[in-house]
Amino acid sequence: MLADAHVRALCASGVVGLCSWTLGRTSAPITEADDAFLAILGYDRATYQHAAPLDWRTLTPIASAARLEERFAELIDIGAHGPREQQIVTRNGEHASVLVASCIVDAATGAAVSICFDLGEQMRARVDAEGASQAKSRFLAVMNHELRTPLNSIIGQTELILDGAYGSLTDPQRTALARLARAGNQLRSLVDDVLSFTRLETGAAQYVMTDVGLADALTAVASAAQSQASAKSITIEVRPPAESLRVRADADKLRDVLAGLLANAVKFTPSGGTITLETTQRTAVAEYVFVRVTDTGSGIARARQEAIFEPFTQQDEGRTRTATGLGLGLTISRDLARGMGGDLRVRSTEGGGSTFTLSLRCAKPAADATHPE
Repeated sequence: MLADAHVRALCASGVVGLCSWTLGRTSAPITEADDAFLAILGYDRATYQHAAPLDWRTLTPIASAARLEERFAELIDIGAHGPREQQIVTRNGEHASVLVASCIVDAATGAAVSICFDLGEQMRARVDAEGASQAKSRFLAVMNHELRTPLNSIIGQTELILDGAYGSLTDPQRTALARLARAGNQLRSLVDDVLSFTRLETGAAQYVMTDVGLADALTAVASAAQSQASAKSITIEVRPPAESLRVRADADKLRDVLAGLLANAVKFTPSGGTITLETTQRTAVAEYVFVRVTDTGSGIARARQEAIFEPFTQQDEGRTRTATGLGLGLTISRDLARGMGGDLRVRSTEGGGSTFTLSLRCAKPAADATHPE
């Protein structure tokens, strides 16, 4: 049971409006109202005291009069009604949306009490949210055109110069242009991450789900990551499943997730390390396939293993941080995995490497097509 103090606290909070009134045959005068209820109607205490008496029938728009009488009949029959959304006429003649619940407290006199919640705040919040979503969409379009388009041109022209399209280069010029090309590609990668994150945040990402051969997908992304790994003398070991194993996924987004996980593993694995890419299945959840990317890097502290999936968060957040990027890669990868009906989790030991596990739904049973768990 709620204590009287709790009820008084609710009344004093201003979160809901309260009023007492009398249900009569031709009128329903409000006998007492708190400040929150008066505020919904556009009154303060002073103007209310000098205003004409308020009545539920006159506060209700003419178009809703029949519905109001139905609610009054319900009150007489069962002693309570609501919560129901309805319109009321405010002091300036406008209509406000409220959620109302009422009950009879004395059947002999028709005394009743109502609790009202102003839905205008919710509607304004919804409008604000829709405005924010539209702003994000505009940001997405501007980023795509105003940043990505000239950036692609800069990178393309730089590569043409490096290829000798405009004449021979000196060694210092070639070195400087190669550095410029690397910086341009890194910047384009950052812009792509922001664009991908914004699409996911605004719900603009679309998924084309098909049956995807997992063996080909793993081999392709491993091959694409090989040059980055070789630069650090990192070995990528692929243990592909049988050719028959297929998963339900968006092929492009699956490739993006796998490529992101491999790039992340290369980034945090020291020179001479090893990255293993393999698949497993578990009897208890046979409808899923699990793709594991395991590295021999420095690992992640237990306290940070969930935080690394938060946007703009890096594994090494200290002042000595050496990794580049915005910290969006794992956020995007997990969102894409969940958008395809799967998930992305990490298991790691500080100083002992990390294993990122991507779960995907099987396109069809293939119990003999993977390495056993």
